[in-house]
Amino acid sequence: MIEIYLYRLYNNKKEIIYIGKTKNNPKLRIRTHFSNYKMYNNEDFWREEIRYFDYTELSKVDVDIYEIYLINQIKPKYNKEFKYIKGKSNIILQDLKFTELESVEDIGINVDYYKEIYDKIKLKNERKFNKYTIHDYRKAINLIEQNVYNDVFVFENLISNGNTSHKLRDLTIFQLIVYCGLKTNEVANLKVSDFNPKKQTIYLSNRNTEIPVTKKISDNLFNFFVDRDFEESFLFKTQVSDSITDRTIQNIVKSHFGVLATPNKFRNIFIINSVKTIDDFQLLSEILGISKNSIYKYLDKESILLKKFRKKIS
Repeated sequence: MIEIYLYRLYNNKKEIIYIGKTKNNPKLRIRTHFSNYKMYNNEDFWREEIRYFDYTELSKVDVDIYEIYLINQIKPKYNKEFKYIKGKSNIILQDLKFTELESVEDIGINVDYYKEIYDKIKLKNERKFNKYTIHDYRKAINLIEQNVYNDVFVFENLISNGNTSHKLRDLTIFQLIVYCGLKTNEVANLKVSDFNPKKQTIYLSNRNTEIPVTKKISDNLFNFFVDRDFEESFLFKTQVSDSITDRTIQNIVKSHFGVLATPNKFRNIFIINSVKTIDDFQLLSEILGISKNSIYKYLDKESILLKKFRKKIS
């Protein structure tokens, strides 16, 4: 039977900050957490907090079960959220016997050495990617909004005048797509804590970026914000779930505009108007969360969906 190691990483307060698994020698795996810095983005440099570790050996099946179980029991701050189980579980597993806590310095890791490297890389990345401020984003989005409105106000009215009981939710989701260029997974993963009503911004965890929203979107989001008082609550819900899925968003769009409609086609309206309005492709790249090369394909692209719907509605 193949044995795999389940390990836990601790900060200097001996709090568990990450739980992982490895087929390799666990001490070697701990070392690679520090040494693989060339592959890291700025958000990956949480490794500088690692000070201690322990581990245990399990079967392949058991390690998968215990990894999910312990992550949901402890909720380490640096484990990815897709490991979290939505809702509560009444399952209680037998306690595991881990090795004694060891310091990373005992296995030859010079924390100060890596922290110095990390700081230099983070500073370089910040200079590279933080060329623009939130005010630059807002100015661009406000300019784009003026053009987008002319293309989508008919569709907004269709939702506003519809019979659905989720009119405000559907309208806000639609607006986030067409006025901010959000992808469906970005909309679905928005939490109450991601929305800042005072600054009128939302935080996109997948991009590690804060972007502004228009005033009407902010006003709509506030209606979802005021009724929630726990940090992990998702902004958008359904009747049967505390969160919404990509598929649900696709179905919402189709329910209002027909089977030809998709969220991505409406997002294209935002992108097309963006490249017509803003000539700084680096700025657009950061707002849209796509590469500059990907933006070029939209230069001469027209929205076929828009033409079809205009013809159908008229």
